[in-house]
Amino acid sequence: MTVSSKRFVTKVLASALTVGALSGPVATYAQDFDALINDTIVQIEGLSASQAELHQKLQAAYQEIEKIQDESAEISKAIAEDTRTLKEIEEEIAVLEETIANREQLLEEQARAVQVSNGSANYLNYVASSKSVTDLVGRVDVINRMVSANKDLIQLQIADKEAVETKHAQAVETLEAKEAKQKELETAKVELATQTASQEEAYNQLTNDITLAAAQRDALVAEREQYLEQQRLAYEAQLAQEAAANQASLEASVAAASQATSEAELQAQYNQALAEAQAQDAAIAQAQAEADQAAAEAEQARAYAQQAEAAAQEAEANVGVVQEAAPETLTQEPVEVEQVEPEMAWEPVEETEAPVEETEAVVEEVETEQSWTAVTPEEAQAAREEAERAKAAAAQAEEASQVAQANVQSLISFAEQFIGTPYVWGGKQPGGFDCSGYVYYVFQQVYGINVGGWTGEQQNSGSRIGVGEAQAGDLYFWSNGEGAPYHVALATGNGNYLHAVDFGRPLSYGTVSDYFMPSFAVRVNK
Repeated sequence: MTVSSKRFVTKVLASALTVGALSGPVATYAQDFDALINDTIVQIEGLSASQAELHQKLQAAYQEIEKIQDESAEISKAIAEDTRTLKEIEEEIAVLEETIANREQLLEEQARAVQVSNGSANYLNYVASSKSVTDLVGRVDVINRMVSANKDLIQLQIADKEAVETKHAQAVETLEAKEAKQKELETAKVELATQTASQEEAYNQLTNDITLAAAQRDALVAEREQYLEQQRLAYEAQLAQEAAANQASLEASVAAASQATSEAELQAQYNQALAEAQAQDAAIAQAQAEADQAAAEAEQARAYAQQAEAAAQEAEANVGVVQEAAPETLTQEPVEVEQVEPEMAWEPVEETEAPVEETEAVVEEVETEQSWTAVTPEEAQAAREEAERAKAAAAQAEEASQVAQANVQSLISFAEQFIGTPYVWGGKQPGGFDCSGYVYYVFQQVYGINVGGWTGEQQNSGSRIGVGEAQAGDLYFWSNGEGAPYHVALATGNGNYLHAVDFGRPLSYGTVSDYFMPSFAVRVNK
């Protein structure tokens, strides 16, 4: 074996050992961080689920409190009405008592008159002094009527007393029942308010726990990245040392091998090292081929874009040439317009795509097949006007796009000034917002449109789109699949959004994430 062959073997073996050391799974050292991060994410998801469940209970409690307040107000009105009725009854009782007293006084006076004047004898004398039978019958009838009237008066007095007492008792009973019902409602309201306060405290605690868990998760992610970076640097230093040691060891081995008497053993080592080197070369060649292919595709994309732009400019230039040559086409050779077949535009080149398509449309109007004839002045002028209209349409579309972008930016700028506003359930003013009230207010103020005052209306204020399609100015919605969505936010672009968060948390920015993923998005009709 020659000295050059020995050196080649040394280099090949050193490369093989170095590549083998670099292939070690450094990521396995971060598995503890991954487990902690996953545990934190699971904790956040569990807390978020508990928070959502508690939020629904709070909403139900608030509705029950409102119902109790409405019922209590109705009972208060009824109590006031019954109090007025009872007062009227008491006034009626006073009148009846006065009437009864007058009747009793009249009866007493009649009784005293009978006793003083010997009423029975007077009745007999009155009858005995009758002048005729007819007079007798008449006087007896008068006496009977007087006695009957007194009896009727006594019965009427008894009935009036009973009626008044019954009516008064019924009124008092009704009033007492309503007052008892009102006290019962007030007690239930106090108990429900106490329960709600306890749930709000638990909800706020969950919010704090979620915030702390999210901060812990972010800290773990940062610590993991720092750990991986430190490990990478340490491994690079270690591999450099090992590579140097391997190089020295291989050189010593080769030096020892040079003294070996068996050429076959050296040849076997050489063949093995050569095979490993060829395998590495093949892997490197494949990686290089993939890199070259990616570079070629990128270069091809740039070439397509430049070719499309050049085709557009050349087409416009050809239109100009046709215009200038048009008056002479009757006596000169036909002007040949180069046939431009546009290449497929590379997708990322968005700025030149639309103008190229518009210019190609103009070129198709003025170019002909292989048997092209002379272009008339009218056709050249029409082609020029069409090209100008295409440019104007492109400029108008660009201007409209800029205006729309400016309007969205105005919406976002206006919405950002309320960051830090406290959460108020049902709030639709800058003093306090809930999620739907905030969206309602900013769209009303900036665009003058009414998207609805609650999520059930707002989800129908435009076209429903996917969460990944949402842009600045669109709306994110969270729904559990039953009824109206329970939360809404204003998208600001790149997966970020502004929203009135919830009880105990002021209005702030948020980011779309796996543990709090919107259900869908809506592009508002303007």
